[in-house]
Amino acid sequence: MRTLFGAIVLLVAHAILQAGPPSGSYCGSPDIPSKGKGTVKVTVMSDTAFDISASWTPSGGTEKSGSEAGVPYKYDASTSDLTVTDTTKLQDLITKIGAPLKASDLAKLHYDGKDLHVVITEDATSAIGKDS
Repeated sequence: MRTLFGAIVLLVAHAILQAGPPSGSYCGSPDIPSKGKGTVKVTVMSDTAFDISASWTPSGGTEKSGSEAGVPYKYDASTSDLTVTDTTKLQDLITKIGAPLKASDLAKLHYDGKDLHVVITEDATSAIGKDS
């Protein structure tokens, strides 16, 4: 399980090419080989909070899903980094769905004007696309 935390998950959010922070809703399907598959939807509600819903199906197991509203974050325009300022809600969601992650694995993201990236594991890569 330690290797799970050392790898990279790339969550790619296809957003409208624009300057500034991410906005709107993003969906994706993270896959961690030999661990399971998930779905994620992030909706940026304001300059300081987003809502998140997710599901996780462990390999050979049953899907669990959940959501959390008002996850607080801070966006640094000079670096384009989005940092969750209180990971309690992320951890609550991870616990609800039984995903093999820690909230700290999801607490820092980078937005490049088009894509949203987060480092999670070395053996998982995924895409989150902008909802229309």
